[in-house]
Formats: sequence, structure tokens, C-alpha cells
Amino acid sequence: MTGFATLRDSLRAASDRSHAALDAAMGPLALGEDLPRFLRVQYLARRPIEAWLARAAPEGWEPPVQTPLIARDLGSLGVEIPDVRARFAAPREGFLGVAWAIAGSSLGNRAIAVRRRKAGLAGAEHFLCDDAMPAYWQRLLPRLEQCGDPGEARACSDAAAAVFALFAHHAAPDGLDLAA
Repeated sequence: MTGFATLRDSLRAASDRSHAALDAAMGPLALGEDLPRFLRVQYLARRPIEAWLARAAPEGWEPPVQTPLIARDLGSLGVEIPDVRARFAAPREGFLGVAWAIAGSSLGNRAIAVRRRKAGLAGAEHFLCDDAMPAYWQRLLPRLEQCGDPGEARACSDAAAAVFALFAHHAAPDGLDLAA
């Protein structure tokens, strides 16, 4: 993990493949009739991650909770809130990797919301259009733009990989593993 100018660069490099695979799987879901599936995946993965963050995030650095917004969107679509059984584990010292993965996804959510509007799709946008997570992302950026030591970078990369793996597990059609 050495040789990177910032922790953010290190995280990007370490997760590039899994991030791209997840974006390719999730993006199309939100742009059509699969919006309920997209939201279910978001809920199933974020719920245990949010529980972990509530315990592991340094005081004042907890990302905004998104699952109530997702539940609201699912309800507006007439979709039952999924029963969450998964657990999330990551090294506590990798908190910034988890925060980076979760907060950074809000940028993709905004892009999806714009694409949905251009396609004439509306509704169930509380999660996609929430302002709290992009604001948190802006607050987090200065910490990510610092150069972390190799141990921190490794812990953060491992933690981010755990986030992507949990999302991939829930997004995988027919049990295929997108993280591989």
C-alpha cells in the first residue's frame, strides 16, 4: 500500500475491480423495474454496516444513517422491508475505509437519480437524493486526502473490501459472487 499520495488513492487502487463490478451490477437495477431490488440490496448491506459504524466510528465521525430512507422508499413502492441476517466485520482501525466506501457511494446515488429523471422515472427517491451523505463526504475528504501510514492504509483497504464484499453478496444474481 505504499507509494500512494493519499489514503484515498490507496483505497481507490485497492478496490478498483470490486468497485467497478458492483457499480456494473447495481447501476442498471436502479434505472428500471428493478428499483425495488436495488433498494433491497442497499438495505440488506447497509443495515449491518451501519450497526458496525455505530460501534466503531470515532465520536463525531459517524456517517448519516441511510436505512430509514431506504425503508421509506421501499414502503412507497409497496415492498416489504427485508429481514437482515448478515453481519459486518472489519478492523476497527479501518473505519476510514468503511466511511469512504459508504459515503463515496452517495456520489453514484446522485448520478443514478439524475439518470432516472432523464429517463422519466420518478418516485422512491429519498435515499438517492438525500443531502446528508454528500455533506458527510465533503467533511470526510480532508481526512482521506492525507497520507496514511502503510498499516492504516492496509486496514482501511481491508475494511473497504469487506463493504464491497457484503454489497456484492446481496447483489449477486443466483448466488454468484461479484467480489471474485
